[in-house]
Amino acid sequence: MGSRRAIRRSRAERASRLAFMGEEQKVARILAQRTVPSVVRPPRGRLEVRLPYDPSNRGWLCTGHRSRGDVTWIKSDDDKYWSAPAAWFFELARRLVEGVAGP
Repeated sequence: MGSRRAIRRSRAERASRLAFMGEEQKVARILAQRTVPSVVRPPRGRLEVRLPYDPSNRGWLCTGHRSRGDVTWIKSDDDKYWSAPAAWFFELARRLVEGVAGP
């Protein structure tokens, strides 16, 4: 039940929850863009991973992890993102930076 409530939150609600010192607009802009990958780590709950579209995104997210079922595609009226376990944060951030910077 709690996870469904989190899914139903609007982008603006998540932006205000994640923003610090009145930077809601900046966070909302980051969440709205679609070209640069981003990983949001809320204080509680699962990661919100936004990636430019690629048919292999689920496979890329699950690389090195046992279960592909840990990753869920979330699509609401105003947002689309992957939901992943919070424990994957540092590993995903490292892989995203390596992917952007190149080998």
